[in-house]
Amino acid sequence: MSDRDFVRNLNALVSTRTRRELNQLEPRGALKGKRVSAAYREPVRQGGGGLASPLTEQSYALREFHDSQYLFTSDGVFVWEFGPPKKLVLTDANGDTHPINLASPE
Repeated sequence: MSDRDFVRNLNALVSTRTRRELNQLEPRGALKGKRVSAAYREPVRQGGGGLASPLTEQSYALREFHDSQYLFTSDGVFVWEFGPPKKLVLTDANGDTHPINLASPE
C-alpha cells in the first residue's frame, strides 16, 4: 500500500463530512374517488352554416335572369325567347335568405 492510499483511507475513516439525504416525498398514486354533482348547462349554439329545410322561394320578383336567348324548333317555324334564371333567392325554415347564383348556359 502506498502512502497516498494510506492517507486516503485514513481520511475516509476520520472524515467529518455529513451525508446529505434526499427529502422524503409523499407517496403518489391514484386520487381517491369522490362523488360530485354539477348543474347541467345547455351548450351554447353557434352558427353552424347549415340550412334549415325546406327552402322556399318567397317572391318570384326577386329572380334575376341572364340575357335573352332564342330556342328554335328543328324546322325553324317556332322560336321561343327566354332568359334563363341567373339568381334565385330562397328562404329557409328559420327565415334566413340564401341567394343561389346560377351559371349562364353557353
